[in-house]
Amino acid sequence: MTSRQPPGPYDQRVEQTHAAPPPTPPAGWSVVPVPVATPSPEASHHVTWATDEDYVRRTVRAMFWRLMFPSSAVGAVLVGGLVVLLDRSKVAPMTAVVGLVLVGSLVVVPRTLARRMRKQLPVGSRLELALEPEHLFFAGPPGAMHLRYDAFGRVRCIGRERRVVQVRQGSSWLFLPRELLPGDAVDQLDRRIRAARV
Repeated sequence: MTSRQPPGPYDQRVEQTHAAPPPTPPAGWSVVPVPVATPSPEASHHVTWATDEDYVRRTVRAMFWRLMFPSSAVGAVLVGGLVVLLDRSKVAPMTAVVGLVLVGSLVVVPRTLARRMRKQLPVGSRLELALEPEHLFFAGPPGAMHLRYDAFGRVRCIGRERRVVQVRQGSSWLFLPRELLPGDAVDQLDRRIRAARV
């Protein structure tokens, strides 16, 4: 069953592979219609992997330190600095407030995100990725998507053990387990993206 998404910068259509509601890509994602929810036989790289007990923890940690904590820290410092400039007598209170905000973000945000991810992707969830000639194929519990390479940007491996692959897509990010892109597959993905954006 194919579900048509609201019009956007790209023709966004997602093929549904389960009875659950179809996955909704972030705004701007380049999703193409597919006849079947399987990768192209011309794919040069095709891996299927089941999530392990450590998957959510390391993914959340990489996402938090890369994206969430820096913005929380900058926001807290800017607000605190502005208040201090307006009233220097509040230096000590604002220092305490900034500290509380940062500590709170370290505790609350990762736990909340991890809880949501575990509900969506419990241990043993099957993930599938393939590098097709013109598209990145990605499938998980919600369904399958074929994403055009020209919609992606920079590719990098992040996290303490570099086991999370971060791919920029407009104002959004795609986080993939390194197990889906072993060996030189990350370099292959990067080359395909660069070639598609020329």
